[in-house]
Amino acid sequence: MTFYQRLLRERDELGERIYKLSGYIGTSAFYLIDQAQQDLLKDQLPAMVAYGNILQKRIETLGPQDEQVGIQPQLTEGEKAVGITFNPGGKPEVEALKLKCADVIDEIHTQMNSGKANGEQIAQFTLAKRSIQVGQMWAVKAATWQY
Repeated sequence: MTFYQRLLRERDELGERIYKLSGYIGTSAFYLIDQAQQDLLKDQLPAMVAYGNILQKRIETLGPQDEQVGIQPQLTEGEKAVGITFNPGGKPEVEALKLKCADVIDEIHTQMNSGKANGEQIAQFTLAKRSIQVGQMWAVKAATWQY
């Protein structure tokens, strides 16, 4: 596994943790834990989102070194986020799912970087982007399920 691939895996795993924590905060089970733990988890979520943003920037800056032979097409933020170029089975269903999710992520990226979004909105946009990435991965898994 290359360094780039490890970064991708770390980003994806973090995205799933962000998704799980954001789903947990505010549930009845969340309110059963100690108040100090509740406060720490609430503080932890935006830190995780910030860390995810840094990982994403590192990924975008580094690029898949083993794929940088020849001229690479310029990908949108959404296409990068869903890994549009990765479809080893060449399934049209996978491509369709990834393209639709990439379009939504591109719109989120546009609104997030419009200059009108405040810090909380940026955090929410980032969480939405990560949730779409997680949903896209599950959808691809379902589309390629063979058992």
